[in-house]
Order: sequence, then C-alpha cells, then structure tokens
Amino acid sequence: MSTDNLINATSFSEDSEKSAKAVQKKFLLEHPPVKELDGNEFLPIPDKTITQQVAAYYYHIGGKAIYQFGEVKLDKRGVKNSSGHGIGRLKAIAFASVKEVLEKGIVILEMAHHHVHNKKQQTGIIAAPILIKKNATSARLK
Repeated sequence: MSTDNLINATSFSEDSEKSAKAVQKKFLLEHPPVKELDGNEFLPIPDKTITQQVAAYYYHIGGKAIYQFGEVKLDKRGVKNSSGHGIGRLKAIAFASVKEVLEKGIVILEMAHHHVHNKKQQTGIIAAPILIKKNATSARLK
C-alpha cells in the first residue's frame, strides 16, 4: 500500500468520524424528546427511598429495556450503581426516562467488549433528548 493510500484512508476515517458526530449532534439537539416528564416523578415519600421508588417503577414497566447492545435489566441494583455517583432532583426525575433513552437513543460512544457477569459484552454510552416540563430542582431527596 502506498503512502498516498494510507493518508487517504486516514482522511476518510476522520471524515467519517466527523460525519457521525454531526449526525449525533443533530439528533441530540433537534430530535423531539424521547420522553416528556412533568417534574413530579419520584417525589419524596416518607419511609421510602428514591432507590425503592425507582426500582418499583422499573418493575411496573417490565424491568428491562432492549437496545442496540441487547437487553439491559432495569432494577434496584442499577439505580444503586447510578446513585453512588450522587443524585439530585433532576437525576431522580430522569430515572423515569431510562427505558426510552436506551431504546430510542443513539450510541454516542461505543466501547470495547467488557466482561459483565462473567460474559463478554459490547457496551457504550447511549443518549437521547428528554424534556422535564417544570423546574423541579428544589426538592431534597432521601
């Protein structure tokens, strides 16, 4: 293979990556929300944690989402993992959109195969626009 071909292949690869990023950006900025939320999702309930509320919601909607990389369980364990990174009111509300984001969103970063539960799985970061209709940042979570 000549040096010219290598340069052209690299240029093509960079152009493809720029094009893919442009498509992703357009989707995220211009696509209608995959889920509209009213801002009252998972309001504080005495003697019930946000993890318990979200896990109950996920059970109610079937406990799973089917997305590009396969099936993902929506359960208490996933909520706990995400909550470990901190949780505010908006993040709590956004838990109600996880299924739709996974199923209707786009891959913005594909990752190498990871070993999850002793199985090799392809993973990535999925994103999609959502709409939270009212400002719900003032409530504190338990």
